[in-house]
Amino acid sequence: MTMTIKQSSAIGPQTLTKASDEWRTRPADQRYETLDALLAATRAHKASAVNGRGKLSDFSVGLYDDGELFVEGKSGARAKPTHWAFGQLCARASAPAGYIRDLPSELAAKCVNHGLRATKADDTEGSFLLRRGSGDALTLCAATSNKYVRVWNHEIAETLVDLQNVQPSWQFPEPFRKAGQRSGETGARGMAAQKQVPVAFASDHDMFAFMVDYDRPIDLDGTLLSRGFFIENSEVGARAVKLTTFLFDYVCSNIMVWGARNVCEISLSHVGRIRDRVLRADSEVLHTLTAYTDLAASEQVQQIRSAQRKTLGKDKAEVVATVYKNRSLGLSRATLDAAYTVASETPRYGDPRSVWAMVNGLTEVSQRAGFADERAKVDRAAGEVLTMAF
Repeated sequence: MTMTIKQSSAIGPQTLTKASDEWRTRPADQRYETLDALLAATRAHKASAVNGRGKLSDFSVGLYDDGELFVEGKSGARAKPTHWAFGQLCARASAPAGYIRDLPSELAAKCVNHGLRATKADDTEGSFLLRRGSGDALTLCAATSNKYVRVWNHEIAETLVDLQNVQPSWQFPEPFRKAGQRSGETGARGMAAQKQVPVAFASDHDMFAFMVDYDRPIDLDGTLLSRGFFIENSEVGARAVKLTTFLFDYVCSNIMVWGARNVCEISLSHVGRIRDRVLRADSEVLHTLTAYTDLAASEQVQQIRSAQRKTLGKDKAEVVATVYKNRSLGLSRATLDAAYTVASETPRYGDPRSVWAMVNGLTEVSQRAGFADERAKVDRAAGEVLTMAF
């Protein structure tokens, strides 16, 4: 079972763009106005699904009369693979999907079939997800290994509906509305809050939802913050089950989350006991989500206070050495030195020797990195530094 926990925190420049990216790129038929509509759609996806296993050597790729590829099983049933599933099948056959897609269809089929037959030596099994369309036409949506354990999108949607039934304050975001304000009141930058923007998306590939709570504000040094979370999943192996919780200042009209603090991400791969780890009442995901939504404002502030009080050394050299010796962070002394300098030059971060100051110093340093992967690396490391306060 693979579970990753990342924790980060920032004041000022940090902005979460994940929800905005989803909102901007999803077509209309993947957007849902309510959680109930999301649940109905994901249940329909499940109802059309056929989930099974089989030996890879029992499958072959052929061509329809129009030249389109199909995958045929031992029973003779044929299914048209999605772009994603064909890539997975190529990977299982040790054939590079990018190269195979550029080949003429007949040659592509021969190459994949050669790879599938080569698996006969160990008779590798695979897990396959198909969906029935009109006239019982089959579509191959996933071709994963036999270690893959599926969590259905509708099961995640059911969790969200149950949460909203218990705590109706959880809703979709309203642009520029701030913590403690009523809908329609003047929010960030003096702009009136608009109506809710549904941020619930699902396809037969994956799902994503963004929920916020404006009614139970967190007061941090005179700044009121709202709670929010992202949750995502994929039925076909494209995403882990991921829960991201955070405090935030406001959401703009492009669904970008501004002023995010205390960002914590739990990511679980679809293997092993993932269904227990996600769906059981005592699972990591449900426990984290429930604890987060029930957590008193004073407790969240106390977590931040702990990071502000905890010092990492008596001076700059000792602080840098303390963090640097945690080699799993992958941070250079130069990066840590720069983060300390930023913290010491930013009074609102408090004592530059504190966990809180170093976390925010690292977050600011990450924004200066020229490449996204480097920024992500430093942000992840900042989250691990935050855990030093507890």
